Amino acid sequence: MRPSKLTLQQRGINALEPDAFDTYARVIVETAPIATAERLELIAAMDSTPHAELAAYHEDLLRESLRSSNIRLLSFVDFSWAKRKGYRCRRMVYRRSLDGGPATRVENYWYILPKMVVTVMISYWEQDADMWRSTLERLERSIVLD
Repeated sequence: MRPSKLTLQQRGINALEPDAFDTYARVIVETAPIATAERLELIAAMDSTPHAELAAYHEDLLRESLRSSNIRLLSFVDFSWAKRKGYRCRRMVYRRSLDGGPATRVENYWYILPKMVVTVMISYWEQDADMWRSTLERLERSIVLD
C-alpha cells in the first residue's frame, strides 16, 4: 500500500475562478501504511502520555507549522479522543485565518488502523457553516475505513 491523498473542495478553486472564492470548504483524506511494530509503539506512547501533555504538544506542532505561512492561528479549540466509525481517533479542532480573511474552522481526525494511518481534515469558513453543514456531514459519513 502506498500513501494516498484525496482533496474535495468547491468547483472552480483550482482554476482560480473568481466565484469559487465566494465561500470555502475542503475535505482532505490522507492514508499512509504503518508497520505493526510502529503502530503498537505509537498507540503505547499515546496511551502512556498524559492528555494535557499530548494536547500541548499538538498545539505547539500546529503553531510551528503555521509560523512560516500567512495563516494565523485564531484559537486552539479542542484536542480529544473520540470513537468514530468504530475506531478510536484523535480529534483536533482549531480556528485559523489566511491573510486576515474569514475565520476557518478546521476539524482534524487521525485514525490508527491495523495497517494504515488515516487522516481526515474538514475545514470551512465559519460564516458559511450553515450552508456547508449537510454536505460536509454527508461526505464525512461516506468515508469507509475498513
